[in-house]
Amino acid sequence: MNFELENKKLFWEQTKLAISNDVKTIIWKAWIEPLELIEYKNSILYLSAASYLISSRAETQYYETIFLQASKMFVNLKNIKILKQTSEKIIDKEKNTKQVLTSKVNIHSDDEVSFITSAAMQLNPKFTFEKSISNYIILI
Repeated sequence: MNFELENKKLFWEQTKLAISNDVKTIIWKAWIEPLELIEYKNSILYLSAASYLISSRAETQYYETIFLQASKMFVNLKNIKILKQTSEKIIDKEKNTKQVLTSKVNIHSDDEVSFITSAAMQLNPKFTFEKSISNYIILI
């Protein structure tokens, strides 16, 4: 087992514990606790998040908090990169039935769908302002 990696994981867990004392429990559980250490290399802390939403929120709203606490544990910390973790199924070609779940980490790009855009895609196009007003006028 890699002793250095285990130490870094311990440092990250201590960092998360320190952050849990600085933020509300609901915020910690939703946006900080799910973050996992990938590695600490060249003064950059690489973390993974299970979704783009978690990585985006952690980067945009909690980066300073994470950086402040992590810099106490990780010597010479200069930057934190939060990467999105995705899963994909791979079919075993020999047996053609067995599926293996693997994980890989992708750096999210600017052209990915934002939370607002993805939420808008879920809206029912039948419900419009005009239809709401006409229904309201009929009820009056």
